[in-house]
Order: sequence, then C-alpha cells, then structure tokens
Amino acid sequence: NDTLVYDALQLMEASNISQLIVMDSSKYVGIVHLHDILKEGVV
Repeated sequence: NDTLVYDALQLMEASNISQLIVMDSSKYVGIVHLHDILKEGVV
C-alpha cells in the first residue's frame, strides 16, 4: 500500500506523533520524520 505524504501527515496528526516507520511489504526501509517532509517543501 502506497501512502501519500498527505495521508502520512494526517496519520501523524491524528496519532500525535512526528515520525513513521517506512515499510516495503514486510521489510523495514527507514523512518520519515515530520521535519523531513517540511524540509523538502512537500507541504
């Protein structure tokens, strides 16, 4: 399932968290932090 940045931000806000684990199927890929999204100017 591909999660869009907008969806990730909504999940972070609803869960009161600032980072999410990134998975590809069942493989750990990394972590995305709110600051990473803001730094890239996506929102």
